[in-house]
Amino acid sequence: MVALSRKILSLTLIFLLIILAPGSAVSDHIVTPNDLQTAITNHVAQREADIEQVKRFLTSEPAREAMKQMNVDPVKITNAVTLLSDEELTNLASRVNTAETQFAAGYHMSTHQLITLLIIIILVVAIVIIVQEAD
Repeated sequence: MVALSRKILSLTLIFLLIILAPGSAVSDHIVTPNDLQTAITNHVAQREADIEQVKRFLTSEPAREAMKQMNVDPVKITNAVTLLSDEELTNLASRVNTAETQFAAGYHMSTHQLITLLIIIILVVAIVIIVQEAD
């Protein structure tokens, strides 16, 4: 009986020490809720910026003309940009940014380079559309 009482008392004390101890595991998260919220907010903002950058490129006149020559529906491709994974979207936004930076610096993008970039975008979007429709 005494041994049982000691075990119960010991377990109760251990439990109270864990709960009430300053700097306990409950309050020492590696990532705080605020840090997590900030990371999520930053991620969403970056994704939205990437989507807008790719869409802006796809709605530019040279891109629309190139898609017209390739018999591709620009509206379908532009709308499908939101279906891209984060990695695919970041990659495409980076390519678009590089192209826009070169153009702003006076570098003239040839029709071949524009079509190559569009083909990459269209292929990635087409694959995503096919996968989405298969599910």
